Amino acid sequence: MNLITPDDLTQLKARYTQPQFADAVANLQKIATYEMTHPLDIPTEGAGWTHNYTCPTHATRLIFDRDKPHEHVCEIDGEVFSGGLYDEAWRAIRNNNLIESAYASALLWVMSGEGSYRQHTLDILITYAQNYPDYPVHGINAGQGRVMGQSLDEAVWTIPAAWAFGLIQDSLTDSETTFIRERLFRGLGDHLLTQLWTRIHNIQCWHLAGLATIGVLLDDEQYIQPIFDDQWGFTAQIEQGVLDDGWWWEGSPHYHFYTLRALTSLGIAVRYRYPELLDNPRLQKMFTAPLELLRSDLSLPAYNDGWYNNALSGGIAQYVVVYERAYNFWQEPIYLQLMANVYQDYGTRDTVDALLFGADTLPTAEPMPLKSLIQESSGYAILNSTDKQRQLILKYGPHGGGHGHPDKLSLVLWAYGQRLSPDLGTPGYGIPMNNSWYRHTLSHNTVLIDETAQPPQQGALVHFDIREDFTLVSAKVDFNYDDNLWRGVH
Repeated sequence: MNLITPDDLTQLKARYTQPQFADAVANLQKIATYEMTHPLDIPTEGAGWTHNYTCPTHATRLIFDRDKPHEHVCEIDGEVFSGGLYDEAWRAIRNNNLIESAYASALLWVMSGEGSYRQHTLDILITYAQNYPDYPVHGINAGQGRVMGQSLDEAVWTIPAAWAFGLIQDSLTDSETTFIRERLFRGLGDHLLTQLWTRIHNIQCWHLAGLATIGVLLDDEQYIQPIFDDQWGFTAQIEQGVLDDGWWWEGSPHYHFYTLRALTSLGIAVRYRYPELLDNPRLQKMFTAPLELLRSDLSLPAYNDGWYNNALSGGIAQYVVVYERAYNFWQEPIYLQLMANVYQDYGTRDTVDALLFGADTLPTAEPMPLKSLIQESSGYAILNSTDKQRQLILKYGPHGGGHGHPDKLSLVLWAYGQRLSPDLGTPGYGIPMNNSWYRHTLSHNTVLIDETAQPPQQGALVHFDIREDFTLVSAKVDFNYDDNLWRGVH
């Protein structure tokens, strides 16, 4: 396969004993060992939607216990949920954990030569290959899956599975190789081909990434060709889906990085086969746009749909892997600067991406450049104080489609590490409170009329002026609707 080259493997083996990658190796060992010390109880039924793994009362994720597939506990009051949607969501989480373990074990086998890691990966892949044709096609959300509850999650799951197989396949017998290739990966590829979206959307980006990874793994162009589709392929997604200021069109930092994970996963898969696809300035701009919205504690506002932990100190740390990949593509110093800050204050450099694709060393951390500016296409007016300890953002831009919130002219204020008027984002889509509160104007810091949420609308910048002692911004929105309370509102 050419997901990875002999030179890549040589570098990977060297990093196994290099001190700067000890945290990444230790994390792989933790992930692999946890599953290796438990029975290999791979779910035999198709999985469900992870958004349902949420307490409907407290809007918090339930506590996952790999040994209790029918008991799911609220971390707030201890209420136990079971059956139906909760059990199905548990299976999705279980499938993700198992394939992550297979990938970790495959990497450890390549680096260490310890046969138990190879056997663990093989056991997982063989079992999924046995089961895959019998998983029913099912799902009602983002496409349909077989092992997972939607084609979106199936595509995401496919990528570490393919890398795990690619890393060990030269050590397998012909019969093992054929069994896994044909039953699991050709089955995954054939299914994903039936699920392609004719839309500019993060979900289609994941479909393309999963298919491209399978195509390179199997050396089969039928799975790769969809990325070249003029209307819905890789380049089309970037040219039509990325706004001029670099943000993904859905208006959410979470979905921006979720899409970037897909696009970079695709890029990693084809970087040796079709390197010219990465020569795209608009793709590169997706990495710099979030850095202009950062606060000095490396947090971001949780705009539109997306998790509130974006807004907590170090929020961008959960997305740092895409910068490990981006530096591999383009060697931009600002990516190293961000990573140095993240790893200094908000986490260790312990990811697979650092190990496989990251730079050998990082520079000494220096503060990120923060200034007042307008991100015009997305409609973010960003006001930063000169001491970088206060930030106010006025949001006036596009709605963001299905992931948009009714929050025109909302204000998000952050000062001295505190979120003083936050945007709450969303806790997940499986609970009624998501629509009645989180996607309602009332939960945002803006104007509400007679308890009625704003209709979707786009505002406009009126004035932006940076002076020596202050910055002034003015924006407006006109609600030109004829059939509700917002008629004629300006």
